[in-house]
Amino acid sequence: LGIDFDVVKGTGPVISTSVRTEDDVNSMPRHSFEEKVPFVGEILQRLSKEADEANTSLIGFVGAPFTLAAYTIEGKSSKHCLETKKLMMADETGENKCMSLFLDKLANMIGEYGCHQIE
Repeated sequence: LGIDFDVVKGTGPVISTSVRTEDDVNSMPRHSFEEKVPFVGEILQRLSKEADEANTSLIGFVGAPFTLAAYTIEGKSSKHCLETKKLMMADETGENKCMSLFLDKLANMIGEYGCHQIE
């Protein structure tokens, strides 16, 4: 989705991409996982083979839409998520549908990523 982030020691994920408006969400590009993170499929194929040989299971992981949205909107971990709550309230009143659009976009992308891991 074109969300720029870094993992900072002692802080965790720090996200520089601003998501505050419907236009912010609508302008996020769609990418192919094969194009952007081809190594994930390669690694999972190797791990799957090793898991089969060891007669064990392999599980995948994806983040939840609200968690990813809150991190992105706040720009980092936040106990109070004030900006996220403001967007939720604006969405509820119809003033700004950014939150519901962003959650829908994240949910679709997460589903596709889960399928990518399975393949």
